[in-house]
Amino acid sequence: MNDSTDAHIVLKDSFAGSGETLTKTRHELIKRYEGIVYDYLAIMNSSETLKTMDCQKYIVQLGLSAMTHIYKLAFCTTKNVSTSADHCQKGIYCFIEYIEQTYKLGYTNPNGTAPSFDFMDAVVFIYDKTIAELRNCDAKSVDEQSGSSSAFTNILSVSQSHQAHGNDFAECTAALERFGRVVVVLLWSSHHKFTLEDQMNIADAHLMDFLIYAVDGPRTPSNDLFLFLETVQETITKMEKQEYMDLLLALKKQIKKQVKHGNIGSVLPACLYVKTFSSGLTLKEISEQEKWKRGADELVKLAFHCTM
Repeated sequence: MNDSTDAHIVLKDSFAGSGETLTKTRHELIKRYEGIVYDYLAIMNSSETLKTMDCQKYIVQLGLSAMTHIYKLAFCTTKNVSTSADHCQKGIYCFIEYIEQTYKLGYTNPNGTAPSFDFMDAVVFIYDKTIAELRNCDAKSVDEQSGSSSAFTNILSVSQSHQAHGNDFAECTAALERFGRVVVVLLWSSHHKFTLEDQMNIADAHLMDFLIYAVDGPRTPSNDLFLFLETVQETITKMEKQEYMDLLLALKKQIKKQVKHGNIGSVLPACLYVKTFSSGLTLKEISEQEKWKRGADELVKLAFHCTM
């Protein structure tokens, strides 16, 4: 992507011909967030301690939600993408260090199978190491009277900062509100077989595009799209990783086609139809049942009311 200084950027990588535009700041927010998510997953995947813990999925999801929240609060306070990303990067290392060190201290349940400490303590710890330091970025974003550096003080001051800035800042903060749902849905953390490495591959191949879909306004199906993905995940629980990657690729191709022709509709009827599938069937079994030749492609066509 060419780092233009223009007020808007035309996204040419995965959306060629569809005409989407984003402000430069929003594009940078998306780009840096994608990198934060990938780095976070890679660091968590490299932890030998985490691999031995039964509650690995819960820990990873908890930390990812915290990083997303830190990114949002940091940007709302500093209005600077790089500073916000730096706070998240620091938070990642603080989080994994806290988890590893606390686990190694030997705090275990009576049966010795899992740590008994409250993982929310880790979240509080990284908030203290990141959000509390935002007072140094903007003197107005802390309560100077009390000298408090707690996360709660900063949250209150962040909410006040929403009121006094221009359209670009408002669009960016609105976009940030959508990031959390996008990454949770796309990575399918509840899948029984997906590993951290699988999620890294998903993020690397698709996260940037789906973040753009979520924030690019009425030109894409945004919320309906993620509702459709959630419905598929709840219904076709035994989907293999390659089938899921094929589904995401088919979604991107179909959205590009729909946007190009100005034919964005609701996917809600398709969600209801998908729910009629017998729960627990694989995509291959559903394809045989529905007489589909290409499972992922046909499922996506169903979502967008295309002729099959």
